[in-house]
Amino acid sequence: MNAVWDFELWTTGDFDETLTLALGPNNGYLVETYLTKTDGGDYAHAYIAEVCTQDGDQVLCGLNNESDAPSVSFLSVGTISVTVGLRTTGGSHRSAGAVFAL
Repeated sequence: MNAVWDFELWTTGDFDETLTLALGPNNGYLVETYLTKTDGGDYAHAYIAEVCTQDGDQVLCGLNNESDAPSVSFLSVGTISVTVGLRTTGGSHRSAGAVFAL
């Protein structure tokens, strides 16, 4: 298992921050994102917002409903991008995570 991306997102106030990471379609991946700091505010959630796969010339993207979205996921061969998010209401919050090639 090799790390291909690591990332951090941080906000102060009411925000929905996202980051899209490009992936090679020839590997499977493990994606994880988690809160590393919460200071005040009502709500903070680190999540996987979108996964895009490619089959031939067709690209399919699936969105996750933020309230139900996972923070850890296995992505199959053919995945070309993943978008991670951090949603906050008030306070100061930070999330971090990594993507590993399997």
